[in-house]
Amino acid sequence: MTKVETLIISDRLDFATDYVTTILEVARAGYLRINRDALSEYRIILDLSKECLIIGIDEDEYEISDSSLKSVYYRAPTFLRETFLSNNSIDVQLESSQWMAFVRNLCYFENARWMNNPINIFRCENKMLQLRIAKRNGFLIPETYVSNRHLSYFSNEYIIKSIDTVVLKDDKGEAFFYTNIIDNDEISKYSINTAPIFFQEYLKNKLDIRITVIGKKIFPFGIYSKDGSIIEDDWRKHKDDVVFKKIELPNDISNAVIKIMTEFDLNFAGIDLIKLNNKYYFLEINPTGEWAWLMNYCEDKLDYEIANWLG
Repeated sequence: MTKVETLIISDRLDFATDYVTTILEVARAGYLRINRDALSEYRIILDLSKECLIIGIDEDEYEISDSSLKSVYYRAPTFLRETFLSNNSIDVQLESSQWMAFVRNLCYFENARWMNNPINIFRCENKMLQLRIAKRNGFLIPETYVSNRHLSYFSNEYIIKSIDTVVLKDDKGEAFFYTNIIDNDEISKYSINTAPIFFQEYLKNKLDIRITVIGKKIFPFGIYSKDGSIIEDDWRKHKDDVVFKKIELPNDISNAVIKIMTEFDLNFAGIDLIKLNNKYYFLEINPTGEWAWLMNYCEDKLDYEIANWLG
């Protein structure tokens, strides 16, 4: 039976995890990757009396215990947002909810180093709390309101976005809710009382910044249009038309980033900022953010940084 030193919790289509496991494989590290979309295929026994988890995969068996487990790479949301979609059968809803609960409960192994512990991920996934903690640690934040009523606080254009990640499905496919620029005339056409919305000050002529934080190391990138023009709306709508350039942050901003990470007790995050007139505004932090797409722009290999942190 193989004793596991590094546990990786991911899914079969997560290519970012593939980068990390390739490095661990070369280093012959004692790791085990389990995929959320394959859990029912494993033989799993968590013995609470012996405080030991045994996982059987094909002909192999792996032991996870406090005596051997050093680190965990948790590449998972705290909740599967599609669990209770009406087009899922009762069986699928039950299976999904219970397996996700099992994955969250792996924080049982509290002596290991986590990137990141699901308890901390859950706390950090609350955008309103993020803004409060960012402001407390020295960041500017855009003027922000959350409401299910039409507001008159903004005289011109402003930003609206969802409080939580929104992925909607119907028979035509999936829809993702991006950040959008809107004005009072446009939004007045719609009834918004059924659900709260983030209303945020629209900062024009800004530079979007994505920061990847691994441990105490900060990797900041400015997001630029290929033709040099300003990206006014959500840059994710224009992924094929943007470039990412490594930038330097002032010391006070770097220090504020680390303070936020410390307050949320995170060892990994993607952080979005805006730079406007030499001032830095905090937008949000994603404790399970994507990073693999930055590999083409980064001399510092993020996959090696994560693998090295895992030990």
